[in-house]
Amino acid sequence: MLLGVVLAGGQSSRMHTDKALMLRSENSKQTNLDYAMQVLLEAGCEKVVISGEKYQGVADEFENKGPLAGIYSVLKQYPQLSCMLFIPVDMPLLNTQIITGLKNHLKNNEAVCFSESPFPLFLSRQTSDWQFAIDYLEEVLSNDDKDRSIKSFLNHLKSVQISCNDLSRLTNTNTPEEWQSVQQVLE
Repeated sequence: MLLGVVLAGGQSSRMHTDKALMLRSENSKQTNLDYAMQVLLEAGCEKVVISGEKYQGVADEFENKGPLAGIYSVLKQYPQLSCMLFIPVDMPLLNTQIITGLKNHLKNNEAVCFSESPFPLFLSRQTSDWQFAIDYLEEVLSNDDKDRSIKSFLNHLKSVQISCNDLSRLTNTNTPEEWQSVQQVLE
């Protein structure tokens, strides 16, 4: 089973409003969260959960520690699943074609993402269990002196990183200015 996970546990401090609840355009009634969930379902996820306590999601066991805390909490919540796809709530141009292209590289790899962005991120436990990833994440999240970057996590997992053929689809919107720039594309 492929579990889709929307990372929506952040505080949206640079955006100054909850990114998950922002409407995709002036003419849309669809929020970023609704869109992210839709993209995951269209990409073949059989179930979608939200990482982050808001919206009845999986609460971060380590608060305010970034996306690694969300990944950690979901891995702990769903240890029986063999494959997960993580996307952030603030990638409004992401589409199923990009995800499908990435999924084609999963095969026997345990972690696959684009070289230009850590998300979308496929994690698979085809050759081991989640404990290897959970132990690493628990160590870095419980120690403020450790590197909590996604890049370090991906290096630890020996991820496969492929080149994306449409970088605009990986646009991440963290500020009002970044959001304004994608609005022209969304309308």
